[in-house]
Amino acid sequence: MFISEVGIILNGVSILNHIYDKGKNILAQNADLRNSLLDAILKMSAAVLNEEIHHFTFKKYKLFIKTSTLKATKTSNVVKFGQITDLVIYCIGDTELNQNIISPLLASIEEEFIKMYPDVADNPSGDISQYYKFVPTFDRILSDLGASPQDRFEDLF
Repeated sequence: MFISEVGIILNGVSILNHIYDKGKNILAQNADLRNSLLDAILKMSAAVLNEEIHHFTFKKYKLFIKTSTLKATKTSNVVKFGQITDLVIYCIGDTELNQNIISPLLASIEEEFIKMYPDVADNPSGDISQYYKFVPTFDRILSDLGASPQDRFEDLF
């Protein structure tokens, strides 16, 4: 049971993704393709199923999604007061990952992200390099789930 990738998308733009298993960038080598696929899954679930999808199972891996909306707390040259910003946190892992394990972790990532960047809804189109310092938070929250089985075995010795 391991995670190969985790990321954050803000208003359809990938602002941060962290790949744990460099050989298995599963969802898409291109961030635009990944975002398009996630956007299509989310819109399909809302339009066709009339509900949110929290995970999606493929043949060799699972995709877990946590969505939320943030409201701008002030008006700026980028947003108006109350304007909605869509926040998507995703995680890709092997098929053994369980929704009951991953959901609380994604909620923790969301909570820590909003705590670290409380004004993200007020300036959603800011410089994405500011978010790179969040990567250690991914590592801390996901703990050893980011390690492949081989890495975990090697850590024992």
